[in-house]
Amino acid sequence: MPSKPCSVEPLLSPVREAVPDPVLQTRSRIGVLVRTGADPAQLTEARRNHAAAKLKRYVERTLANYPQLTAEQREDVICALSQVGAAED
Repeated sequence: MPSKPCSVEPLLSPVREAVPDPVLQTRSRIGVLVRTGADPAQLTEARRNHAAAKLKRYVERTLANYPQLTAEQREDVICALSQVGAAED
């Protein structure tokens, strides 16, 4: 007697593809560089990237809780952010 295909539902939901978290990735990069004794310039760049990733996440989460900005308000925010730290570049 031929067996019929099994149609048992899986007990667990399908595994979602992991979305990499830039903050965790940059923090991990810093750890690797510290442990391997990397060049100080590389470590400085990794710390800068980590700070930027944290700031970006903060801004995204903060803006998600506020009403949408007007075009003029967005321009004001962009202008303010572009002036911060401009002397360092």
